[in-house]
Amino acid sequence: MKRVIITMIIILVLAGCSTQNVQNQPEANTITPVLTTEKQEQATATHEPTIQPATQTPMPDTKQSTVDKNWFAGAIGNSKIHAKFEFSGNKVFGVYYYDKYKTNITLEGYIEDFAEIKEYQTISLTEDTDNKGKIAGIFRTNDYIQGYWKSGDVIYPMYLIREGSDITPPIQPGAEIMKFDGHWTGEGSGYFASSRADIKALFHDLIYYKLEAFNGTHSGFLESFGIVNNGTAKTVFKDTAYPEKKDNVFFEFKIENDSLKLNSNMYDYVCGMGVVFFSDYVLGEIDVVMPTALDVGIVKTEEQHELFKKLVSDKYNEFISYTSYVDYSEVIMDGEKVKAGNSLLRGAYGYCSYIISSKHIYAAIIGDEEIYYYTNDKKYANKIPEPMAEWSKKRDKIIYNYKE
Repeated sequence: MKRVIITMIIILVLAGCSTQNVQNQPEANTITPVLTTEKQEQATATHEPTIQPATQTPMPDTKQSTVDKNWFAGAIGNSKIHAKFEFSGNKVFGVYYYDKYKTNITLEGYIEDFAEIKEYQTISLTEDTDNKGKIAGIFRTNDYIQGYWKSGDVIYPMYLIREGSDITPPIQPGAEIMKFDGHWTGEGSGYFASSRADIKALFHDLIYYKLEAFNGTHSGFLESFGIVNNGTAKTVFKDTAYPEKKDNVFFEFKIENDSLKLNSNMYDYVCGMGVVFFSDYVLGEIDVVMPTALDVGIVKTEEQHELFKKLVSDKYNEFISYTSYVDYSEVIMDGEKVKAGNSLLRGAYGYCSYIISSKHIYAAIIGDEEIYYYTNDKKYANKIPEPMAEWSKKRDKIIYNYKE
């Protein structure tokens, strides 16, 4: 399906004192993630982020001989690490190394001030390696960070505890929390509008989630942490995106009867116009079939449908992609009543124009620099009929296609 997407993507990757977009983590070569099943262990037992010598500085072997509270100790997956950070305004600079190698990997990022999580600070960092891995964390306290390391679709749990602090490392997610884990599709998803949720259970009290939705060419994107309490994962955002709104925005996830339930007081938070995150999701993908010209109302009979497909041939899918509905009205053309109208699709009105008479079909679609026009009426094989004439001025060039 060829769909033009005017994307309004809002990425909230939780930054060391706020939230921001996190994507991509070093290509896994040897990191062992937190394991919860034998299948996971077999799939990831040999993975670790690739070390890039050109951007690393050897660490002295005596580094950890004394406690240094400027450093944090923790793990990415099951691989032990150390890290420290410096803050300059909303910018964050840092370094981390794997205890196994003791070579620095430079980090740089920022504190997000767009949609902060209430009562928490978050951090987002990109590492200076060819893989440009991402680290995102939420400060549970000033001495304790939970989060993840990510590269592409690969995510490993990550935590850091300030050296000298009396804090117990986080517990791996149990069976109940692991029920959140996976790719979810909104129950009402269709060809022209859909919603999806990707969730990673990080620890027994924290999940990472990414919500995506679209309606026509408009879309929305939200990426954040959910704090787990009594089986419910919840995020409360300080609503800095909408100054007129006084209430904080919350997103709350639960598992009920093997379905994912999202509860929010603002389902269109940071979304494009007319876009919402769905409230009910099923695990996995839903098979969405492209509708036909008959389904979306371009034509009214099977006979007309077959004629339309024959006329527009390889452009058929494009016509459907821009037409969730046709705004028809009756007009007079050559002394006959015909139906004339334009395509409707959220964010892309009028990309297609249609005229349907008792015997003929006239259809046109806007291309990059031209209009493609199709008809089975020889009289209008090389000219645009009057009901379509004004619309056709949207492009200077018209490519005519006539078929008997």
